Amino acid sequence: MTRYTLLFTFASLLATAAVAHAQDEGTTPPEPTPPVRNTLRRDIEPSLGTPAPSVQTWLYEQERKRYLDPKEAVRRNAEYRAIQRQRRIESRNWFGYSNSRPIASPNPWYDTYSPMWTGNSSYPYEWSGVGGPAVVFHPGWTSVQY
Repeated sequence: MTRYTLLFTFASLLATAAVAHAQDEGTTPPEPTPPVRNTLRRDIEPSLGTPAPSVQTWLYEQERKRYLDPKEAVRRNAEYRAIQRQRRIESRNWFGYSNSRPIASPNPWYDTYSPMWTGNSSYPYEWSGVGGPAVVFHPGWTSVQY
């Protein structure tokens, strides 16, 4: 086995030497080309037409026109106020408060007059509703029922 390996090695060396010897010795290698500088081409005349707008440019122009239009500004402000009003109405509905039938305590000295936020630095999100639990007392009962 080693004899075949040795024979194959010599054959490959001879083939490599024959290829190296077959190259022409009379030719000179090509001269290296000078490095190319990236410069602006000034030989082309600039076009006088407008470039085709991209999608982003078109969207920017539309937004700018919309922003500068006074009618659009009035409409945006009206929409903003309408959204705020709708959120106030929804929050009042969530808390069960209605302006058509306001909730007020008959005794404002011992209770809050109407539901409101009474938060302070310790309890910033405290909501004071109307009164405490209703106490019902019936003369036949032996204890107070809540």
